Amino acid sequence: MRKVLHWIESHNYCLVLLYFFFYLAVFTLEEAFLRPIFIIDCPLDDLIPFNSWFIIPYAAWFFLVPSVVGYFMFKSKDEFLDLCFMLFTGMTICLAIYAIFPNGINLREMVTGHDICSRLVVMLRKADTATNVCPSIHVFATLGVMVSVLRSPLFDHKKLLKSFIVVLSVLICLSTVFLKQHSVVDVFCGIALTFIMYHFTYNCNWRRRAVKTPMRAIL
Repeated sequence: MRKVLHWIESHNYCLVLLYFFFYLAVFTLEEAFLRPIFIIDCPLDDLIPFNSWFIIPYAAWFFLVPSVVGYFMFKSKDEFLDLCFMLFTGMTICLAIYAIFPNGINLREMVTGHDICSRLVVMLRKADTATNVCPSIHVFATLGVMVSVLRSPLFDHKKLLKSFIVVLSVLICLSTVFLKQHSVVDVFCGIALTFIMYHFTYNCNWRRRAVKTPMRAIL
């Protein structure tokens, strides 16, 4: 335990991960108390069939995002902070949008299958309501870690791993609509948010502004 505390003390930039406590608290409150005023849908949603097998890549999100964040945390302080800035700022924007424009979907039909994937989808829907969907955080965070991997020198000689992450990221984004967790609109809004946050993260020197805040201690 003492070694762990010493490591955290000497790598204090890792404390930015405490953001997740804020995110989970706010998201849980929004899930419990916000009721959708704006229903998100588009004609393309009706053309996409439900497929319970997409629960596999959808669930892989919970492995992909922490794994990439954790990898950069141990391997590259600068890339770790860039990724955290992009993800955490974008996720906070999503939370603000949900609060100002409460939204949801009416795309979910009853799951009639009894296979393991169908059962997992039922469990997912109990935990994740059909509210607070646009932009899709699932899509935004997936693409955020994907672009951080693609631009990282740490992955220059890991072409197979990069290809795997790209394919998995695409499948995760597709899974959101094939499981009827999101509308196509949510996906495109998540993609747009990724482009915006990528620009601010890597082209606008966010550190220059951050040094004027309490964050300067970890930069």
